[in-house]
Amino acid sequence: REYSIDQIEIEVKKFREACELLKRDICNGSAINDFKTSMSMESFPKNTCVEISQTLAYYLRKKFPGIYLVLIHAWNDLPVTKSSWGGDHKWLETDDGIIIDITLDQFMNVTSRWIVAKESPIHESMRNHKKSNPYSLESFPDNLKRLLTAIEKYVVE
Repeated sequence: REYSIDQIEIEVKKFREACELLKRDICNGSAINDFKTSMSMESFPKNTCVEISQTLAYYLRKKFPGIYLVLIHAWNDLPVTKSSWGGDHKWLETDDGIIIDITLDQFMNVTSRWIVAKESPIHESMRNHKKSNPYSLESFPDNLKRLLTAIEKYVVE
């Protein structure tokens, strides 16, 4: 393995902060949202978990060429309350079980903006899981490439 959990977290933090800066600039009119995705960066992190997780996967694969990631789609039938969250959500996991969730704070009573961890009670509370492979580097859609290019302009090295 040519990466550590700490190295992943550093890159996730940079990516998340870049997303927040891009959102700010889209909202104040100094950047244009022309990504043609089903999500709206204006609402980030709400309702952006699919496209942002896919884009983060591409970004992490560029940083750590040997990293193996799966996209987790999880759901349950619980109502959203102060003690639980219902509905569905998507995040990434490595083949060795590191949970990478960059839109975690879209849910009520979650204070962490992202998580990079081996264990997460919130993620474990999602009862049903489906795993799929994020887009490969070769098949990454053009609209998400444009989104990644815009985000990378804000990444501070």
